[in-house]
Amino acid sequence: MSRVAVGDFQITLVRAGVYYWDGGAFFGVVPRTLWSRQLPPDERNLVPLAFNCYVIENGEHTVLVETGGGGKMDDRARARMKLPARIEPLPEVIASQGIDPESIDIVINTHLHWDHCGWNTILEGAVARAAFPRATY
Repeated sequence: MSRVAVGDFQITLVRAGVYYWDGGAFFGVVPRTLWSRQLPPDERNLVPLAFNCYVIENGEHTVLVETGGGGKMDDRARARMKLPARIEPLPEVIASQGIDPESIDIVINTHLHWDHCGWNTILEGAVARAAFPRATY
């Protein structure tokens, strides 16, 4: 667990998994000869990336910044990104860090790419429900 105090805030890094993405797409115009020294790609040119989320607590609010990739990918997408067959739901990951997921009352997404907002909702059958029902998103 990675928790740090900053003033009146407790900030916890919650790693919600690792996925693999095309290094060329990720680094854009930066030549492979430069980025591959720091992050060597596999045989498919994929590099490991983390679903990093942060829980910020100040005694009054518990804020979640980012919700990771979620568990809604089909088998083909999951295989392409080297994701496991079962992805642990973010509320469970947060609970394993000693934080009550029910205490989250604010969720902030920096932007709405799939890898930043996937656990905003959880599917129950064909119905999506808020993963953090007490939170304002």
